[in-house]
Order: sequence, then structure tokens, then C-alpha cells
Amino acid sequence: MKNTVLTTADERKLVTAVLQNDRKAILKLISLYERLVVAMVFKMIDKPPDREDICQDVFLKIFSHLKTFKFDSKLSTWIAQITYNTSVNYLQKKKTLLLDEVFTNYRTDEEEEGNYAETITANFMHQTVAMPDELLQQSETTQLLQTAIEGLPIMFRTLVQLYHIEDMSYTDIAQITQLPLNTVKSYLFRARKLLKDFLQQHQFVHR
Repeated sequence: MKNTVLTTADERKLVTAVLQNDRKAILKLISLYERLVVAMVFKMIDKPPDREDICQDVFLKIFSHLKTFKFDSKLSTWIAQITYNTSVNYLQKKKTLLLDEVFTNYRTDEEEEGNYAETITANFMHQTVAMPDELLQQSETTQLLQTAIEGLPIMFRTLVQLYHIEDMSYTDIAQITQLPLNTVKSYLFRARKLLKDFLQQHQFVHR
């Protein structure tokens, strides 16, 4: 599910109202971006008891720092960056790695990466209308893909969430994660490759 896209004018109107303590505006902001925050936290934090606390912490930071938002990015990008940073701070305290060294040191062939289909998960994340006899298999495939995503390193599954589910651009993701643009592209390529290999092993993708 993609996030609701507001125009810059709508964002300014909403932020102004929130800063004026307009209750309806506050509830609207929460309603618009709660799913994004929860989805990111759930992808980055494995322990269920901590997820709720982190989500609450994120929204406290959003409202306390909203006056500093300069509209030089989309509001959703700014909120996602706060969510990402809050989750990373938690993981650092727990000494949890975002990305294992084996993936950090992994190198991909540039030509291979350039030719690799960026829609490797499209058939599973954005399924088209299916006939009734296809629905069961698609459901099983979707569950299998979800299992594969959860098995990725935290950084990889977070990027997959942002790019494929939240429909954010490489540029937005680079801003959120503070990673170089080429690194974002490279990590997403590796994540897709791992997902494809997993699905191939389970015979859901033809070789």
C-alpha cells in the first residue's frame, strides 16, 4: 500500500495547523503517516515489545521537531528519516548490525547490475487481478516472499520496504538513510538478487 501523496501546499497547510495545536490536523497527520512509521519500525526492529515504544518515540520527535521542517523534501521523507534514525539509534544501543560484513564486502558486476531487472519482486508485491484458481498459489507465493524479505539483513529489508512498498525514489531513500545514491542502488540490487535466489530455491521463479 502506497502512502497518501500531499501537494506541497497541502503539506504547508497541515503543518501550519499542527503547529497551531489544531487537534484535527494532529490526528490527520498521525492518520496519514502512522502506517509508514509502523511499517519501517517493524522492518527494522525484531523485538515486538520494543516496537510500540519506538513508534511512540518517533511521533514525539515528529511533533517536537515539526517547526524545523523546511519543506525542502516531502513530509513523508522527513518523517521516514526520523523513523530510520530513531530505529538505528535503538539498534546501535543493542549492538545490532544493519548489514553483515559479508554483504558490505560483496561486489557486484556493474554491467550485470545495470541489466538486472528492477522488477524482480513486482509480480509478488503488485499482483494483478487473478483467476480464482490462481489465488491460492499467489497467496502462498506472497507468504514465501514475505519470509524471504524478513530473512534479509536489516538494511536490505528496510530498503526493499521503502522502494517497493512505500514507492519512494532512490533519491528519497538516500536522504532517509544518509547513504550515497549509488550505494542505495547497489544494496537494492543485492537484496533483489537474494530474494530471486530464495524464490528459485523454492521453485517459484523459473531459471
